[in-house]
Amino acid sequence: MSMQDEQRELWLCMKCWKIMPRTESEQLAHRGDVAVRDLKCPSCSAVGQLVPESSSEFAEFANDLVFSSYAAKLQEAGYEVLAYSAQCDHRDHRHCDGKNRLAGEIPPPFERCSCPCHEPYGKEQRLSIEGNISDMEERLRNRVDENAVGKILQAIALTPNRRNKPRADDLTGNFDFWFDGGAARMITGWTEFEFADGTRARVDVVPGLHVVIQFKSGYGVDISQLDPKFDIGGMFPKR
Repeated sequence: MSMQDEQRELWLCMKCWKIMPRTESEQLAHRGDVAVRDLKCPSCSAVGQLVPESSSEFAEFANDLVFSSYAAKLQEAGYEVLAYSAQCDHRDHRHCDGKNRLAGEIPPPFERCSCPCHEPYGKEQRLSIEGNISDMEERLRNRVDENAVGKILQAIALTPNRRNKPRADDLTGNFDFWFDGGAARMITGWTEFEFADGTRARVDVVPGLHVVIQFKSGYGVDISQLDPKFDIGGMFPKR
């Protein structure tokens, strides 16, 4: 996407949630073909975080503004309104504009963020909550994809075009057999699989199924067979 033909486009920074000043927006419109990924926010200096008025992110921001105005009127009339700041609503708790929770300030009702991360704990406890939120967000970002797991399991089960000798484009190494996309070696007690994309897996030779998969990122899954006494709804034994 380029700036060309966007003469009066509004721009929103996804980092600081501020609209680019009109004068700078108009200057950009006359700069010709400029890649959006190279644009720099004049307020927070973030690069590649600006989105145009035609984007879904900008539309969401506009909806938030309407809700904020409506919520302010409800609060003015004496109603309690639970509202999150734009930062907390997008899980950027560390940069919330609902006043700095670490400074111990209590913002006015119209500026107050009701996110649970602002609960009035001591400074160390607030930092702990912030850390737990960050850890949870990191785990969500690194969550193993079910489709990726399914593809590896299918390859292990089918070993497509299995062969005892490698082809020119097969993985190199001490393997017992090769297949499209990977190779395997049989060891006493288990079979090790290696795949062209860097994924590794181990299938134990035991009465119950046990498969361990480790992806190139380092994250993985452990799949184990369960007895009939276990219930699918939470791994608790049936009563």
